[in-house]
Amino acid sequence: MKKLLVAILLTLAMVVSGFANTCTNHVYQSSDGKGDLLIWPVYYAGSGVETRISMVNTDPTNSVVYKVVFRSHGTSIELLDFFVYLSPHDTVDFTVKYSNGKYVVESTDDSIYDGSNWGKFSAELKTYSCDSSDLGYIEAFQAGAFSLGASPVTKSNIKAAFDAATGVTAYSNLTAGKAEMIFNNDNEYASYNAYAFKDYQVNAKLSVSVETFLGSNANNNLAEVEAAMAKTNFDFYNFEGSIYPIITLPTKLIADKNCTSTTPRGPFFTANTTSPTYTVNAYDTQENTKVSKACSVSPCPTSSPNSLSDELNVLSEDTFATKGWEDFSFAQTTTSTALDGSALSYNGIPALALNFVIDSKGIAFIKPSFTPSPVTCAGTVYNNYYSSASAASSSGGSGGGSSTTVTDCSQYTDATSCAANSDCTASTDFFGNFQKCILNCGQYTSQTNCEAAFDGNSCSWNSTFGTCGVK
Repeated sequence: MKKLLVAILLTLAMVVSGFANTCTNHVYQSSDGKGDLLIWPVYYAGSGVETRISMVNTDPTNSVVYKVVFRSHGTSIELLDFFVYLSPHDTVDFTVKYSNGKYVVESTDDSIYDGSNWGKFSAELKTYSCDSSDLGYIEAFQAGAFSLGASPVTKSNIKAAFDAATGVTAYSNLTAGKAEMIFNNDNEYASYNAYAFKDYQVNAKLSVSVETFLGSNANNNLAEVEAAMAKTNFDFYNFEGSIYPIITLPTKLIADKNCTSTTPRGPFFTANTTSPTYTVNAYDTQENTKVSKACSVSPCPTSSPNSLSDELNVLSEDTFATKGWEDFSFAQTTTSTALDGSALSYNGIPALALNFVIDSKGIAFIKPSFTPSPVTCAGTVYNNYYSSASAASSSGGSGGGSSTTVTDCSQYTDATSCAANSDCTASTDFFGNFQKCILNCGQYTSQTNCEAAFDGNSCSWNSTFGTCGVK
């Protein structure tokens, strides 16, 4: 009887009743790197270069199924999709590479089924005349969570449970992802953690025969996903070398499988433009800013504004300084509608970014700092909409507000209860395991907001890295 009761309670703990489509209950960007939606902003496969993708189910009791989708860089055309089946504490990895004149995804992991065998997966990325397959981004949608007991759970049993399900009634926000871009000819590699989102909640049975894209068959529509991704700026740091900012727009979705241009699915792009513009301010280590060179002819030619024409944009660096940083700012404003009919509005752009750095010591991917946009939902401003499903309302301002009292985050002894309080964030070890719950100083991306946060004496600003941390 006790075992049965525990099993029932575990299942109920995963069940989410109603829709996650209100101003205080919605998809949000995870602070601990785990969620039920993962996005890798870039992969590349070429001569001597391959990208290895890994996923980890850190849930100790629940098995999960994910639909993985590869998309092209220019138009987000679907190139390949397949399912992975993860038991509790399980991992899976697969590699996209160029082999024998084709772009393929291969894996010997027993978490992937090719229709006949486990652990012998090999599939070709589709090619299209309007886009290339060597460069793109990847999404993983949780298609279901199942309480089948602790490991070991056979993959065939997980697949059987998924195949028998008629819909999705349970979720687990405990999956993390990583990418490693391997340069075989140079014996170097660079890695980064996937962007994770919690409470996205797919709400319909997924299959490989029907395309899955952001905002479809989920308890959050595309407007809510864009609001959770909205940023007014990214800061790319150059310590000593060359930088290549990567900005991915996963909600644009502008072409179909026939290479026919369509109206972008994302409300941001229909409200603004399909090639959003941005401004760049470059600074050296002495805080000098770049000054435009004087024009030598009359009339001076007008330069085209910086714009993001693709859905994955790899940008060249500004050569103003070998050391310093660049601020990419976005001035757009978007008004859209959430799934429950609430009006949503925010500033900036729905984007994910990475900084690809090359210097004398090697190569690296670094996630840039950013300023999240406050989101106005049904007339109320939510400063922490991007990072909390129960964000407290405030009067506005970027990067969060401040409170007069300090939450005792140490009272939370697990990642779930810690993440439920927007003032707190989970501190994890190298493998992503929960260590302790600390104040969420990292949500503040400006020195002013950082030093004023909470009681004004809990967070400190690191001017070298442009980050906010606990004192």
